Amino acid sequence: LGPSFPTRRSSDLNFSNNYVATGLEAAYMAVSQEIFTSKLLDKLAIQVPKCNNLKLLTGFYNLELCEKAEASFFKILIDAAKEIYDTIIINTNPDVFKVATSVAIFNSTKTLVVSNANYTSARNANFILNELIIKFNIPSKRFKIVLNNFSKNSLSEGTMFKLFKEYEIYGCIPYNSDKE
Repeated sequence: LGPSFPTRRSSDLNFSNNYVATGLEAAYMAVSQEIFTSKLLDKLAIQVPKCNNLKLLTGFYNLELCEKAEASFFKILIDAAKEIYDTIIINTNPDVFKVATSVAIFNSTKTLVVSNANYTSARNANFILNELIIKFNIPSKRFKIVLNNFSKNSLSEGTMFKLFKEYEIYGCIPYNSDKE
């Protein structure tokens, strides 16, 4: 879905150059120029076709801006989103030590953790969850699990539920070879 969505020209947002920006990049520029508001965030978010109640803010494609973005930027963005939206879904990098990922987790009311239906993925997810819960004092009830890529070669659903016995399982997604 991402590449089919339009980008915003910075000239449309009263920025000085004609840089084509994703929503997140335009938000970053607005925050750095101290002109960012929740109203602007709503303008930058793109209405998802056929989903009347869903908007999308496209992410960073400019690696330089991505590396410059600090925790305070993501906190400003999340706080603005909380002012205007009932539910905020943030698809983050799986590296919990990336700034955007950690800020999203620390400021969430629920965090969905996707784990493939195999032992290694479940072990790694449990390790990271334990680190977040113990080191950062995040309540375990905040984390919900989505089990992904179920197939005849996966561990059984019962086994996966046991591996994640500390958490609520939100759902199971079957393997789909068409999505490879």
